[in-house]
Amino acid sequence: MRIILYLISISLALLNICSCSKGDPVSDPGFGNLSIANFASGETRIIQGTDHEFTANGKNFSLLSGKNRFRFYNADLLLLDTLLSVDAFEAHAYFMFRPAISSPLKIVDSRLNDFDKELKPDSGSVKISLANFSKSLPDKVNIYVLTSTYIPYALQPVQVGAWQNVSRSFSGFQKIKTGRDQSSRPVKEFTLVVKDPDDRAVLSTATFTLPLIPEPGKQASSVYLIYINGDGQVIPLMSK
Repeated sequence: MRIILYLISISLALLNICSCSKGDPVSDPGFGNLSIANFASGETRIIQGTDHEFTANGKNFSLLSGKNRFRFYNADLLLLDTLLSVDAFEAHAYFMFRPAISSPLKIVDSRLNDFDKELKPDSGSVKISLANFSKSLPDKVNIYVLTSTYIPYALQPVQVGAWQNVSRSFSGFQKIKTGRDQSSRPVKEFTLVVKDPDDRAVLSTATFTLPLIPEPGKQASSVYLIYINGDGQVIPLMSK
């Protein structure tokens, strides 16, 4: 009798498992989009998967969702062998980040310095986070950002931001006002002045441009990650 009851229990359990399995949806991995923008010093060749040549031009490519293998080469020298995630039915932007030839190559995304969480400022302002990777500058520097604004009857230089002890880690975001020209359009040219934190001596100056006037059909960016690369150039890494 016990054997019969045992067999009946097993049969009911198997029926229950089968009925649950039939009701479960089949998981389809799906496809997603991935793009890589190149901010690396030096020439870099990319192999996706086994032997697919991948171009880092910032355009979306459709790939199977999940972890996808990417290898990055300088000529025949392997710089990085890594896995990049692709989410089904979503687009994921990655950035090749190598601020100097001597720096290791990193692949970053919008989570860098909580860029993805930073809220956009009010109209007439931008938010900027800075980092210093210059080979010719001290590890920590003070950085001042200047622009120009129209004061009758000419454009006048004005300081709009100051960052203290900027290092190889991106600083906190700081909101700065943008200048206005004679037609009340935003001035997109800026000057970055680097000073010694101790004696305030000017170590270098560089100009850079932000795309504050949007292209037709596009929205102007107002949040930026900007760095000084190994050669002293000012490079916008990310914007939104």
